[in-house]
Amino acid sequence: MVAYALLLSFFTCLVLFTLWRSWLDAPPTLRAATPSLPNPNAHDFWLEAAGRLTSDDRRRITAAVPDGLYPSSTSDPSVKLTLAEKEALLRAQHAVLGLTREGLRHGYHAPFTTGQDPDFDYLRQFRELSRLLRLEAEVHAARRNWKGAVSSSLEALEMGVRVPRGNALIGLLYGAQDQAAARALLWKYLPNLTPEQARAAGYRIERLCEEQIPFWQALEWDKQAGQSWLLVKLQNRKWRGTLQEHAIRSVTHWPQTGGQWLLVYQIQTRGKAQVLNDYTTAMDQAIELAKRIRWGSNTFPAPADPLTEQLIPSPNPGWFAALKTEAQNHLVRLGHALHAYRTEHGRYPDKLEELVPRYLTRVPADPFAPGKPCRYRRRGADFVLYSVGPDCQDNGGLPATSRMRARKPGGVPYALTRNSLGDLVAGKNLW
Repeated sequence: MVAYALLLSFFTCLVLFTLWRSWLDAPPTLRAATPSLPNPNAHDFWLEAAGRLTSDDRRRITAAVPDGLYPSSTSDPSVKLTLAEKEALLRAQHAVLGLTREGLRHGYHAPFTTGQDPDFDYLRQFRELSRLLRLEAEVHAARRNWKGAVSSSLEALEMGVRVPRGNALIGLLYGAQDQAAARALLWKYLPNLTPEQARAAGYRIERLCEEQIPFWQALEWDKQAGQSWLLVKLQNRKWRGTLQEHAIRSVTHWPQTGGQWLLVYQIQTRGKAQVLNDYTTAMDQAIELAKRIRWGSNTFPAPADPLTEQLIPSPNPGWFAALKTEAQNHLVRLGHALHAYRTEHGRYPDKLEELVPRYLTRVPADPFAPGKPCRYRRRGADFVLYSVGPDCQDNGGLPATSRMRARKPGGVPYALTRNSLGDLVAGKNLW
């Protein structure tokens, strides 16, 4: 009787365990959103344009127009192009430039991923198109065609504004760097512009600032991409092993052994629906917080649940990149308005409000000091224009520096990081 009772208990537990595991493995009911795409879509034109570039074309373009915080790490020192060679390269890429510009005439939205591991190689390809526009700007400048130089730079800036649409947080980061490279050229060419050219460029920058996506929208697209990825992974019979490998690889701040065991336990005892719902809930909370959070008051907290924390990206780097880009775009906009004013009046205004409405629609706010405008004052015959930057302190226009990046070969000493102390100064803190 005892043996029979034990055997019955064993089979009962086995049946209950099987039912429990079947319940855990039940497919989730959530369906990832599928956004509508513009038709025609600039994405298609840019893909075709990038596809026409050979590997040698890309190498020569990158060497001619290095960008980033460490230009020496992206350029080939063995490739030195003369002005004539740059012009020849542009002539050879006439069709590529035409397709790039055709894309700028239409709306842009990245196509929705079907849940496979995302491949953002096209973002790197689009960067080559942005470089090509900046190469054209440099050639125009060498020929003292300042109007053409600024026009090509603005097109590169517009690409950087458009690229984040539908591309989640990685698209935002790509777009931010592309915009920074274009802004550096705009500051470089600004002293050579007529008042009319400066006003026209300034108003175009202002329109691009209005097109910039809010950070919460980038998080929304990131959530949709994550949901799609999870839905596909959860369809696999070995989904637990896939999530376990992904999550453990992401563990960085826990003791490795303890963190791994906790993650393994959570993955083995959770169902598909709970994993997806926990991810969705955490992303929804981050999106709602992004709509109201203010820099300096708080940061995005990590989810309390360890597994969910490893599945979602930290919003903080992208949030900083979005605010920095917004501030720098406002400053270059103001710089063009100030240049036009000075050229027509022989002096800079005493305050930014004097630029409205002839040179400026309105004085832009400082993203790092919500509710307050960008700082400005005359300094002799010149001026100082700045945002208070990530430390949220008005340092009187003292530029923030980055010692770490200054030590890098080809590094930029005034590159702004989340921990920089000092102000984000117009024409100085370009990255």
